[in-house]
Amino acid sequence: MLHAVTPQPPARPPGRRWPLPWLLGGGAILLAGVVVLVVVLGSGPDTSTPQGVAEGVVDALNDEEYTDIVDLACADYRDELADMVAPSGQGASLTDVDPGSGDEAGATITLGDTARMELGLRKEEGEWCVSFLG
Repeated sequence: MLHAVTPQPPARPPGRRWPLPWLLGGGAILLAGVVVLVVVLGSGPDTSTPQGVAEGVVDALNDEEYTDIVDLACADYRDELADMVAPSGQGASLTDVDPGSGDEAGATITLGDTARMELGLRKEEGEWCVSFLG
C-alpha cells in the first residue's frame, strides 16, 4: 500500500526570524504616533460655534496664554485687545453663552468668585471670533 506524501513548507533555518511581524508592529507604532501628533498639534478652540470660541477664551485665561485670546479676536479688534491688560490668576469659568441670531452672539465669563466679563462674538468668513471683551 502506498501512502500519499503531503508537501511540507521549507523549514526555517534555526535562529532566524521572519521580519514581517517586526515590520507590521513598527508600522502600527509609527501610524499611532502620527495620529497623536495630528490630534495634539491640530487641536485648538472650535471656532465654528460661539460656544467653542468662548471656551477657548476661558481656557486661555486659565492658562494665562493671553496671546491665544488675541488669536481668537476678529481682525478689526486684535490690536485693541492686544493692548489690554489681562487679569491674572483669577480662575475663569464660562457662565453663559447666548447664541444670538445670525452673525452675532455673546457670552458671560466669571472671573474669580464674582467678577464678570462680557464677551461679544461675531461670525466672519464662516468662523466665530471675539468682537468685544470687557
